[in-house]
Amino acid sequence: MDISDTDLALMAMLAAYYESDHEGKYTNRRFEKEVDALQDKLMAEIQLRTTSRTLFGEALQIANELRNHVPKVGVAIIVHELTGKVLIAKRREDMIDGGRWEFPGGKKLSGEGIEQCVEREIKEELGVEIEVGPHYISMEVKRQHGKFELCFYFARIIGPYTALKCIECSAWEWIFIDQIKATRCLE
Repeated sequence: MDISDTDLALMAMLAAYYESDHEGKYTNRRFEKEVDALQDKLMAEIQLRTTSRTLFGEALQIANELRNHVPKVGVAIIVHELTGKVLIAKRREDMIDGGRWEFPGGKKLSGEGIEQCVEREIKEELGVEIEVGPHYISMEVKRQHGKFELCFYFARIIGPYTALKCIECSAWEWIFIDQIKATRCLE
């Protein structure tokens, strides 16, 4: 056990009380009460320090987890059922990486599953409901504004394709897979 200056001082006071009793300074009952009170105080101090160390350790562990946490981004690879093209969206100019073409999606919120994130983000960005299909791939990427884990899921639009709108993007487009490199979506 790690003994602090306070612990040592309390123990020294206990020892002094024990030594002074042989001179008849205290009655046994009064002496016992003071010793008990000091022991209680010492135990409370030790318990407080132990609790503080435990809480500090837990807070430090949480801080380390947060520092090492990589936010997840749910991304939809929406394939047009008739043409086989995939949907990409252009980020608004007022956003980070404005003007960049990408597969639509966004950050996962706390308490939200990654599939729910993909559904919510597509509804917010493009105004359509989707059915999230199988997971395709996850990859960690580093951009100027941080590190992210991109989680790609195949998806299909539920309802008419004409319902697509630019809500949280400046444009959207259906492209063939071989055009992806030209749009720089995956950089």
